[in-house]
Amino acid sequence: MDDIQPSNKRARVDDKSAIRDPDFYTEDGNIVLSAKDTDDYSVYFRLHKSILTKHSPVFKDMFSMPSPQSAEQYDGVPLVEMAGDSADALRSLIALLYDPQCISVILNGEDFAVRIYDPVVLAKKYQIDWIQEMAASHLRKQWPQSLIGWDRIARREMINALTAEEDINHYEEDDSLKLHRLPEPVTAIRLARECEVPEILPFAFLHLLRQPYEVNPSTWDEVDRHATSLGGSRKATAHYR
Repeated sequence: MDDIQPSNKRARVDDKSAIRDPDFYTEDGNIVLSAKDTDDYSVYFRLHKSILTKHSPVFKDMFSMPSPQSAEQYDGVPLVEMAGDSADALRSLIALLYDPQCISVILNGEDFAVRIYDPVVLAKKYQIDWIQEMAASHLRKQWPQSLIGWDRIARREMINALTAEEDINHYEEDDSLKLHRLPEPVTAIRLARECEVPEILPFAFLHLLRQPYEVNPSTWDEVDRHATSLGGSRKATAHYR
């Protein structure tokens, strides 16, 4: 009996700085992923290895490796700390993997680029190709990729604006007369770089130059770097600071 060794696996069940995610902590899950939120609390997601490995070869390789005796556990299942991932970003990625309706909500929303950006960043990290491809495809649908396409949008905007000014009541009732609005350009630029869709960048920057001062300046520095990498100048956005 002397050769029987006690388990060295560490259990973590009383972490007072931990929060179980209300939407993605499943009772039958067989893996727990943890990530820090903005208050530096650990958020725990109890998930299914089968779903994660179906979408990600990185997770597949991770889970195929034998667990060391000292592997940490939480609530009776293996615990993996997702170093460098925020809880919000991880939650948004998990939502896409678990809830197909979430995909259509994001694609049909005006804030598409904002909501898909974090999942795309993590999708690249974990090699979930379909999320990157979906985001890239939608960007190409939203933005022109040629001067002809840009001119077509500009003409449509002018015609619709004139029509709306002449008959505001008709404009409000007829969806076909609504202005064609390009998406918010700053986040679209960041997303295009992340998704490797360079063909929309000239037109996103051109649209950026048309924006009023109220555009959120929180990502100006990053946009400036993108402009410089395209052969532009840091002065491109200086007018809007």
